Amino acid sequence: MGGRGGFGAGGASIQTSGGSLCREYKQQQDDHVFCILSPASCLSRLEMSSCTQQRSKIDSATPSSVRLRWLCICGLAISIYSLYVKIQLDYDENYTALCDLAEQVSCTAVFKSDYGRGFGLTQLIFGSSSDYLNPPNGSIGVVFYVLLLLSSFYERRWICQLQLLSAIVTLLLCFYLGGLLLLVLYDCCIVCVLIYAVHTLLFLEVYERYRRIYATKSATE
Repeated sequence: MGGRGGFGAGGASIQTSGGSLCREYKQQQDDHVFCILSPASCLSRLEMSSCTQQRSKIDSATPSSVRLRWLCICGLAISIYSLYVKIQLDYDENYTALCDLAEQVSCTAVFKSDYGRGFGLTQLIFGSSSDYLNPPNGSIGVVFYVLLLLSSFYERRWICQLQLLSAIVTLLLCFYLGGLLLLVLYDCCIVCVLIYAVHTLLFLEVYERYRRIYATKSATE
């Protein structure tokens, strides 16, 4: 009985595999006949299949948007902290923050300077009399990272172009502020250095994201 049961199971397996082979052979024959009767449609089908394979390869070879969102979250956290320190300084000029490690390694010294609001650029345009027209650098960073985080959920090409443009502008701004730290303020701001590192990684990630969207569009066109 055991042998008969085993033979029956083996026969069922052979029959199943044989049926699948027959169906595969029939599909190949149908495709062959379809290509003979309609060469243009067959070519279109082959092109669509090739584009689909290329797109899947592109998607699998490129980094995920998760890293971009994590960078936005890190930048947002640093910006919120710097905004908190700036608010505390407005109420108490002698406030000492956790990032004040030494006399020449102090973030409050940078935040209390003229470059702590509007990166020192808005006061050249609007003057230094209005706090609303000269927002703290941290508030500008909060708005920037929130918008970039929301836009990371969309992969439209024009959105990626705006992301790349903003990443380039903010990276140039980091070089400007870094030069001020070294040549004007003679200070090392830990919060500033961290935000520079985040912006550098952010630029690289946005650039790769743009390349992926551009390559995907080019492969499907």
